[in-house]
Amino acid sequence: MYSPSGGSLGFLIASHCRDPGDWQKLVFQPYFNWFANDNNYAGYTVDNGTNDAYEELNKTKPDATVWWVLNRGVSYWVPTSMCGWRESWSKVIGYFKDEELENSTGAWKIGFSTGCTGSDNALVKKTQSNYYSGKVFMVEYNELKAEPGDSGGLVFRAGCNGGECGVLAMGIIIGAIPPGGPYYYTLFQSVENATNYYGVVVYDR
Repeated sequence: MYSPSGGSLGFLIASHCRDPGDWQKLVFQPYFNWFANDNNYAGYTVDNGTNDAYEELNKTKPDATVWWVLNRGVSYWVPTSMCGWRESWSKVIGYFKDEELENSTGAWKIGFSTGCTGSDNALVKKTQSNYYSGKVFMVEYNELKAEPGDSGGLVFRAGCNGGECGVLAMGIIIGAIPPGGPYYYTLFQSVENATNYYGVVVYDR
C-alpha cells in the first residue's frame, strides 16, 4: 500500500491479526528473535478497522488495517511459483473493484498456514449476510482453502492492465463460514473497501 499524503509504504493485513500486548502496534517482519536481541523492527500500524468483523456494530469498518513499513522497502511481487504457476514471481499491477468481483471467476491466495490454494474456476460471491462488517466476498472452501493463521493473506488473480500482465489483487483473507468449521466458504475483505477506508492506494510501481 502507498499513502499519497505521507508517501509511506505498507501492506494490508487483517485487523484481528494485530500483535497482542503493550507493543501491539509494532511490526516485526519477517522474524523477530527477542532472545538474540534481533532489532528487526519493521514498522507500525494505526488500526482503525475492526478486530471482530462478526460482532462489529459499525458495518463500515473493514477487517483490515495497514501496517506501515519503516527502514525497508515493500515488494509488489507475489511468489506465484508457490501456486504451480510458470512465473516464479508475478508483479501486482492493480486491483479489482468491488463491482468487478461479484459473480466473477478465479481466486488464489497465499497464506502462512496453508501456502497457496485456489482455482481459476472458483466463483466469487458477495456475502448476503449483515453479520460481517466491510465489503466481504466468499468463495467455496473446496476451491479456496484457508485455515487459522492464513488471515491477511493476499487473494489475487492473474490478469492484464494497460498492456501489462501480472497479478490483480482482490483482497485479504479474514475468515470462513461458519466460524470454527467445518468450513463451507472462505471469506476475504475486498481491496477497494480497505483502501478507500484508509485513504491509500495499491503500490504497483
